[in-house]
Amino acid sequence: MKIAAIALSAICFLIGPGHASLSGTECKPLPGIIVKEASWVRTKGVHLKWRILNTADVPIYVYSTFLTGSRAAAWSERSDGTFEIRTSLNTKLHMTAYSYPKAVFTRIEPHSTLDGDLSDPAPRLRKLNKVRISLSVAYGNSIARVEQDLQASAHVDAEHPANPIVEWQCIAWSNVVKLKAGTSR
Repeated sequence: MKIAAIALSAICFLIGPGHASLSGTECKPLPGIIVKEASWVRTKGVHLKWRILNTADVPIYVYSTFLTGSRAAAWSERSDGTFEIRTSLNTKLHMTAYSYPKAVFTRIEPHSTLDGDLSDPAPRLRKLNKVRISLSVAYGNSIARVEQDLQASAHVDAEHPANPIVEWQCIAWSNVVKLKAGTSR
């Protein structure tokens, strides 16, 4: 998993705030993503408390493999100095992966929320009181096709396991919050 996170960080590139689909996937409804708290904890690095709101009348699915736990998928720095914490790749990879975590999707019912925590050792951050953070989340309206594509890609040596997710996903970004110094936990 450590190798996968490093590879994701190395190939991550910048997309502006809002929502997007790189494959032309329909990106409605747009979920609301709120970072409720972003702090720097010496023993964990950056720690986020987040909430995803599905305000639509239909369920949505979020790619949640890197959404919780002790490592984000990737980091990038926007031109405005905001650090984006990504929970998925945003471009296909044309290489095989020796190790990559299984794709996990979480269903959020209509008019419901999903709350969680994410900690990441984080890149070196200077002047912590001036660091701004945004969280990007991959989501979609259905997972039937992506699950079929993931199963099929498992049998193709040259296919990276994240590629079907890249083709499926829409991306939504959270609000930008300032990183606060936390306490050791």
